[in-house]
Amino acid sequence: MLFEPVSSLDQDWQRLLRGPLPARLRAWADHEPALAPFAADPVRLIAFLRGSAPAAAKDELLVALVRIAADEPLAARVVLEAIVPGMARLAERIIFDARDRDELWALLLGHAWQLIRRYPLARRPGRIAANLLLEVRRAALSDFSRDRRAGRELTQQHCSLATSSSGDVDALLGRAVTAGAISAEDAELILRTRIDGISMTRLAAEAGIPYHTLNVRRLRAERRLLVFLGDPRPARRRVNSGMRSASTAAASGLHSSAVGAFDAETTPA
Repeated sequence: MLFEPVSSLDQDWQRLLRGPLPARLRAWADHEPALAPFAADPVRLIAFLRGSAPAAAKDELLVALVRIAADEPLAARVVLEAIVPGMARLAERIIFDARDRDELWALLLGHAWQLIRRYPLARRPGRIAANLLLEVRRAALSDFSRDRRAGRELTQQHCSLATSSSGDVDALLGRAVTAGAISAEDAELILRTRIDGISMTRLAAEAGIPYHTLNVRRLRAERRLLVFLGDPRPARRRVNSGMRSASTAAASGLHSSAVGAFDAETTPA
């Protein structure tokens, strides 16, 4: 089954409403007075944060939630729920090719999670929801563009090296496997997606694993392969730490129920 981010998030939210969230919200309200009017009703809290109230009124609540989110993933999940409509509108504006949908959603959700957990309240205490969405858009598009460039360069290097060594891409990947640079499974993944052009979405569905998990696996394998191939500029082609962390968060937290594991974590993956 393909990943449906909004419906998966909603399913996860309903589970949290039936589970730990109401009790935790009451506990937070004991220490954060701004949350007191909503202590017994997380549904009303989200309705208020998504509604037409002034930004300043929403910020009073978001400041409290973001402050708690630095230590409690469940509070970060509440903030994420509040900005889901904005995330969906953002996705509609930046996803032009359906083949990129899953990858961009993985980046959007992964970066949103990181930014909520690490939000700089001291520097940006106002218009928190808008700031989060702007930063999520910037970070996701930056990493998406970087990954696309790295993929094109890697494919070109595969072909160039295979031609210059009078071999083929399969043989080149085989040598990397024999040398222990990558696994046979990773070689097959790179070959099928980068050379044969098979979509990651299709392979993830065939394997019965989340798209995000497969994407992180390919990124890591490609970094090891570039080292094996003797890339003279590894720092320029290496996916940056933000991308790794965001994708890892997406892979571990955004599983079959979108963010079902978040409330059990103490830190993002």
